[in-house]
Amino acid sequence: TSASSCTASDVVVVTLDKTPPSGVSADNIGGPLTCSDNSATIRAFPDVASYTYQWSGPSAYSATSRTNNVSVSGNYYVTVTNTLNGCTASASTNVAQDVTIPVANAGGNKTICNGSNTTLTASGGGSYVWSANGQTSATITVSPIISTTYTVTVTGSNGCTATASAIVTVTALPASGLTGP
Repeated sequence: TSASSCTASDVVVVTLDKTPPSGVSADNIGGPLTCSDNSATIRAFPDVASYTYQWSGPSAYSATSRTNNVSVSGNYYVTVTNTLNGCTASASTNVAQDVTIPVANAGGNKTICNGSNTTLTASGGGSYVWSANGQTSATITVSPIISTTYTVTVTGSNGCTATASAIVTVTALPASGLTGP
């Protein structure tokens, strides 16, 4: 008998998944950095278990979390990698900054006679606090008995502050030296 050789073959189809992560985006939660809020949160989307995140940005910023707190303004970039196939997609977000200092004005210097009063009107911001008893209105009425400096702290809508002062000079009443006819 002769030995016969048998062979068999089969086709195996290998599909290579090179689909990049879909729906990748980044955002800044909470608005710009300000004097009262010096931190912003940046976040990458989507949140998928097989995705990793690599952030870069200003001042050699680097992070690997999906969500991060930052304190420097500028553009932040994230590369999202699908660890199942190594494919990547990128996105960016901007963190703005508003640290504009208000232009404070205390209303100018005044001169009054002893026993009189005057008003001081502040301007330049969203809220005011005067050194005179912590008054919080823009306009205050004062009646010092000696020359006094009044200082107002002006706070803008971004939480930034500035101060201004006004001097109220008190003069003595003139001596009564008038005599009748």
